[in-house]
Amino acid sequence: MSNELNQQGEKVSPKGTLVSGDFIIDQHIYEGGRKHYADRTPGVLVKVETGGAGKLADLLKELFRQSKSTELDAAREVVPSRIPPPNLLNRAATGNVATSLAHHAYAFWRPQPNSVARDKQKWLCTEAMGFGALHPEGNSSPAGDVVTGANTDSESPAGETCTTTNRQAGMPCACWPETPNRPAKPKLVVISEGGMGFRETPECWNDLPLDTETQVILKVASIPTKSMLWEKLALHKENLTVIIAAAELRKLDARISSGLTWEETFQDFLREIDGNASVHGRLSALKNCRNLIVAFDSEAAVAVR
Repeated sequence: MSNELNQQGEKVSPKGTLVSGDFIIDQHIYEGGRKHYADRTPGVLVKVETGGAGKLADLLKELFRQSKSTELDAAREVVPSRIPPPNLLNRAATGNVATSLAHHAYAFWRPQPNSVARDKQKWLCTEAMGFGALHPEGNSSPAGDVVTGANTDSESPAGETCTTTNRQAGMPCACWPETPNRPAKPKLVVISEGGMGFRETPECWNDLPLDTETQVILKVASIPTKSMLWEKLALHKENLTVIIAAAELRKLDARISSGLTWEETFQDFLREIDGNASVHGRLSALKNCRNLIVAFDSEAAVAVR
């Protein structure tokens, strides 16, 4: 247990939720009805906002706000570990061609369903377009990129660009400024890892405050057990909850059925996590955590404790 004391000599209790992981820029494109210039109907609108771990922080804030459970009181104050640099969102919204598209995700939104009157429709994401293109060199963001909010011309002020020396240089999780007043001893640390470099970039997670009383939730895009991040989190496995999709386990040759009854599918999963020698090593590492939650798309989930 932590022996950290405040200025009055009182034991400091964990408080707040810190959200970290892969941060991206979401570009939401809303369909317009203005087919001719003279039309005065609403036109296309592009809304730019922080996505990835940043959006997860927003969702948790709203979830905790609406929940009346007293068990969440110590975790209600949700803070993202990073924030976009000044003017980054504005520059992206204006279509600045210098912006690194590799860290941008795009989606089309349209009024739905088509079968009802407009005043009965709601905006729904009808097409997830994916991420922007990499640079010709194959890098996600070379030096001086606007992933940092910096100008890319010769007059760029010194210090504006990301200076991390890690091979994943340019990752927003390492280059974006830290959020002021981050909780020094959070009750909950939530990591949204989307396969964009966070797990192999120590600058992104070396300073995460993982106290012995802090609960850690790791939501991953793929099996994390062969990564630098996992080596750090494995030291806190008694407080670690891992969330992963069943589809990722199947990629390891885990024989988990699909399209059968849920009972059969869950039995397959439990059999694989205990007995399949080809995948047992990596799955057993997950099973040794406090909780393992496996999601079957948006339809179901199984928890192993």
